[in-house]
Amino acid sequence: MLWKPKSIIVGISCIGIIFAACFSYGVIAKTEDNYWPADEWTTTTPEAQGMNSKLIDKMYDFIEEYRLNIQSVLILRNGYIVNEKYLFNSVPIEEQKFITSSTEQIRKNGTLHAIWSCTKSVISLLIDIAIEKGYISSVNETFFGVFPDKWKSGYGDEMKKNITIEHLLTMRSGLQWDEATDGFNNWWLANYTLDYVLKKPLVANPGTYFEYTSGGVHLLSAIIQNKTGIKTSEFAKQNLFTPIGIKDDNWEWDENDWEWGSGPLENITFGGWGIYMNPRAMGRIGLLCLNKGNWNGAQVVSENWINTATKNYVGTPEYGYLFWLKNEEYYYAAGWLGQRISVIPEYNIVMVLFSEEYEVDVGMDQMINDFIIKAVTSSSTPEISGYNLLFLLAFVSIVIIRITKNQKVKIKREA
Repeated sequence: MLWKPKSIIVGISCIGIIFAACFSYGVIAKTEDNYWPADEWTTTTPEAQGMNSKLIDKMYDFIEEYRLNIQSVLILRNGYIVNEKYLFNSVPIEEQKFITSSTEQIRKNGTLHAIWSCTKSVISLLIDIAIEKGYISSVNETFFGVFPDKWKSGYGDEMKKNITIEHLLTMRSGLQWDEATDGFNNWWLANYTLDYVLKKPLVANPGTYFEYTSGGVHLLSAIIQNKTGIKTSEFAKQNLFTPIGIKDDNWEWDENDWEWGSGPLENITFGGWGIYMNPRAMGRIGLLCLNKGNWNGAQVVSENWINTATKNYVGTPEYGYLFWLKNEEYYYAAGWLGQRISVIPEYNIVMVLFSEEYEVDVGMDQMINDFIIKAVTSSSTPEISGYNLLFLLAFVSIVIIRITKNQKVKIKREA
């Protein structure tokens, strides 16, 4: 029996529409329908979220080959955990905790690890929350506008009175600082006082010169405590950690004596570093940033702040509001020895890295570009959009029509 061309076309078109609709829905579900973790996370295969697990496995071969001293890797896509491993001596292990000879890096039996300067990015989020809640008017407030009674003649240049919150967020206070000697040595000998920071010489007009400084971020913690009336760590717990599901046993935050505080504010929460966390807690912070400050419908941090904080204010290096930027491809919170929360908006991915690797930056870039991003673009199942599928079916229809017409001609001739 010879099928009529019209019947073939109608049949294929119907099948094509059904396939295209179903396939298009699948693509949208993978890229836009985020999952929000409750108390526990849901773990899926990379393939379930459109990634190639074989490429991710090769990433661990890369870590082992180059002996990168990485303690853990966590990869999220669309909110799901698609890969999570702890490592020791550059090799994945079964234990779900940090194993290291550097005991000052870990706490709570290896369940928490120092995040070092990733703490700075948390401070950035807290500044926005304090603004949104009306404690701080704007990033244009000056430090000595918040502490007008604390100015001392010993601070020297009165241009320091022009240092704003935004200058501190972008590391452009103009204060002289060397992170290696000041942050890790001399400031410690001075018991991490604010006086030590504020007595540093002003080497540039505020807002004109980038100088990485943990001391400047400590000033932001002082502003938060002064404006809110509670310690920065408590403000974080109430307004950031708890709303996104970071439990008390998932974090610790160091503090020290505060020469300007008394009573409940006798101590000050460290601004430049001081947080210890586990990978999943860090992942929640990354997921919040990935979703423009929104957590399952609640705007914890303003969308405008995430957009503003991840713009480049410096030039080179690329730096926002206490976030580092990478050629507009992704942005990240960075801590000493390679602690990272990398947010890759284009692919809806967050990568959390705990490390004790001095040269982690090059390795991290390669991990992201050569393995994680390529795992998306090298999906084990080729992605065909609904439009391309319809085009393919239309082409097949034309071919079948042509064959059918040839058959009819052949039948007539034989008749």
